Amino acid sequence: MISGLYSAATAIDVSNRRQEIASENLANLQMPGYRRRVMSQSSFDAVLQPMQGVYSSKLLGTVPNETQYDFMQGHI
Repeated sequence: MISGLYSAATAIDVSNRRQEIASENLANLQMPGYRRRVMSQSSFDAVLQPMQGVYSSKLLGTVPNETQYDFMQGHI
């Protein structure tokens, strides 16, 4: 039961962060030279798998990765 709540809480946290980034991108849409921010996410298992000896089925949920700026050329 607790692991399900923890999994839901981390998903809400990641969703909240993604919403903040989207609103920041929309607020600065008309600003010249502004580069949008993007965020990626992964599961706890994917983050901990490279560490040797650290694996548990109790590690549930998602973790936000770093936010990055998108430097692709925009529409002219």
